Amino acid sequence: MDIVDYTDSFTQCIAAHGRNQGDLGECIILRKLDKPHKRFDGKRVLYEIEYRDLSQLVANPSDEAYVCVVYQEFTYWSKKELTDSGAFKENMVNLFDCFFIL
Repeated sequence: MDIVDYTDSFTQCIAAHGRNQGDLGECIILRKLDKPHKRFDGKRVLYEIEYRDLSQLVANPSDEAYVCVVYQEFTYWSKKELTDSGAFKENMVNLFDCFFIL
């Protein structure tokens, strides 16, 4: 499965990757927030993962398929949680390998 790197298309983004899943695309974006976010469990965290289901297939970094959003969700993470997931590994090239997405 080919991964498209959309990181340069987003401001204040650590990494953004897209891929095709069946006949639709999907995109995952990792951001560091400007100020801590308080999660439902009471923890204050600084990182956000945005997941998008796309109506277009992902082809290349300039295709802008990432704007064709049919569904999106946000989750909030601590640095330790992201480190444990592998998202901060130096050779990480695929955020999809770091998270289980249904």
